[in-house]
Amino acid sequence: MMVLLLGQAHALDVQRSQSGEMVVVSAVLPHSIADVRSLLAQHETTMRMGKDTRHVETRPLPNGCTELTVLSRGFGRDLRYTSERCPTPDGFHSKMIASEDFDAHDIWWSMASVNGGTEVTIRVDVRPKVMVPHFVIRHLVGGALGETLTKMNQLLDTGHLAR
Repeated sequence: MMVLLLGQAHALDVQRSQSGEMVVVSAVLPHSIADVRSLLAQHETTMRMGKDTRHVETRPLPNGCTELTVLSRGFGRDLRYTSERCPTPDGFHSKMIASEDFDAHDIWWSMASVNGGTEVTIRVDVRPKVMVPHFVIRHLVGGALGETLTKMNQLLDTGHLAR
């Protein structure tokens, strides 16, 4: 019973919306912006929080960014893309640079200090090359991103971050 009460105390209020083609989720995490940035700076860890991510390869680039090759579970087969993930003033941006499976797969992570915590917003523009209705993409991506914010909060709660 005690575990259930503790779990409810840390439940996140995840907000979902849409901005043009982008799926947007946000939540206020009860952690410092420095701790959130430290977690998001762990590129492989960040990408592995996605529930459908199967494999992530990282390669530091001379421009301070990191090249990511991501393999994720798709409908009936795995999907792959390569992106360049760079720090921004308020977070990180992963811009797809190559894929046979996607026309776009871009992710913007942003952070802002709010009431002693950190509001984390994830914006995703994902467009597979196969025809998938946008409402299906919004539903699947929105749900997965909400789970990602919950996993971030759990990692920060437990302090199990590689430094």
